[in-house]
Amino acid sequence: MRVEHYAQGAMETVEKQELVEISLERALSPMRIHYLLSALKYFDRMGLKGEAESDAYKCADYLCRAVTGEWLEGGEVDG
Repeated sequence: MRVEHYAQGAMETVEKQELVEISLERALSPMRIHYLLSALKYFDRMGLKGEAESDAYKCADYLCRAVTGEWLEGGEVDG
């Protein structure tokens, strides 16, 4: 199923996520990969669904979690 805000550009977000997962599966834990894929999802749809600022925060929050193991201070990610 093609969702417009995940289908911008030459590749859909899920296709990008699959390539990232394949390239990182030997280097990182599954949980860290999950956080990076979530960050990619929010980065990819930024400004196309809802508020761009909210997606930017969620992207940063997931990247922080992938790198440090902690969420950003000041709030939790809402889905």
